[in-house]
Amino acid sequence: MKKVLEVLPAFGTGGVESYMLDVLASLAKKHTDHIFYVASSGGALLDRLPSNVKHFSVPLNNKSPIAMLKNALVLRRICKKNGIDRMHAHSRAPAWSCYLASKITSTPFATTFHGAHKAQNWFKKFYNSSMMRGDYVVAVSEFIHQHLEKTYPTYTKNKIVNIFEGIDTIRFHKQKIAFQQVLAKREDLKIPFYHKVILLPGRFTKIKGHLDYIEAFQKLSKDVKNNITTIMIGNIQDKPAYVAALKDKISTYNMTCLFLDASDHLELFYALSDIVIIPTQVPESFGRVIAEALSMEAVVVSINHGGAIELSNDGRYAFLARPDSTDDLAEQLKRALSFSIKERRDLTENTHAFLTENYGLENMIQKIEAKIYNHSR
Repeated sequence: MKKVLEVLPAFGTGGVESYMLDVLASLAKKHTDHIFYVASSGGALLDRLPSNVKHFSVPLNNKSPIAMLKNALVLRRICKKNGIDRMHAHSRAPAWSCYLASKITSTPFATTFHGAHKAQNWFKKFYNSSMMRGDYVVAVSEFIHQHLEKTYPTYTKNKIVNIFEGIDTIRFHKQKIAFQQVLAKREDLKIPFYHKVILLPGRFTKIKGHLDYIEAFQKLSKDVKNNITTIMIGNIQDKPAYVAALKDKISTYNMTCLFLDASDHLELFYALSDIVIIPTQVPESFGRVIAEALSMEAVVVSINHGGAIELSNDGRYAFLARPDSTDDLAEQLKRALSFSIKERRDLTENTHAFLTENYGLENMIQKIEAKIYNHSR
């Protein structure tokens, strides 16, 4: 197995970081006699890395040209000292540093494209192109594959490798959660027994669509609204001003809404929710929360763009609203809330099997190991 240096901006909470933690934890558990390497500026998830993963603290979250050059020199030293066979970048600024380091050391590097970055002008497109300058680029979804071919046609010939992101469908399985746990959590949160629960998990930032959900919620009938508890889970401490603005907005509408800090046990919240809503304003490259919720056989309401389309099997397993339409988001909420127990079961009974077959963690790890950790180029 080759020595690969995984390179990302930080190791805090977020989709890329969760992806990287899953990859390193799975590989480290499988190959206990191998040392794995990762470089980042650090963060909250570092203490969850296995003991056979070596972390190098490098300010890779700094996007200035001077910082990227300095980081390239640091990566060069890391590669030489540790006999690194390949660098694997997961973001644009780190990819530039990897690219420069590879020119100095002749160490091959590859990238994984985790987001559909906008390229509205030549400078932005040039900056984004760092992700296309390696030996190959991994697309984490079909949506990203198509985005790369459309946006970077001169770079993508024979370079795109599809390794679709995966989640731990063994962990995210409703059978793992006892009914007593659900009842206890509802009681702990003081949710009235007659209330339906709508869960909105995700970082507290505008693009996650919290305000769009609040606006759509107001379009529901009064009788429906009065019997719903909304739970918003995210990084409260990181965005106090945004959370305060959401609370002010909600108070004017007299919504019942709980704000909870980010949880490592989202599967319990998926299990106690009647609906999981992900109203993202921008297309997500994959959609980890959607995948987790569907794996838990939850009823999902989201937006008809990005990874949500393929994760829901072209909308067969979720209610997808038109982008930029709170009216249609409200309509999809009404439909989801009106479903009978049988209709809910018919909608979700195959979602866990679908996610396991197409977006399971083990499938992803096998492909990453074969292409990134064992392939010659």
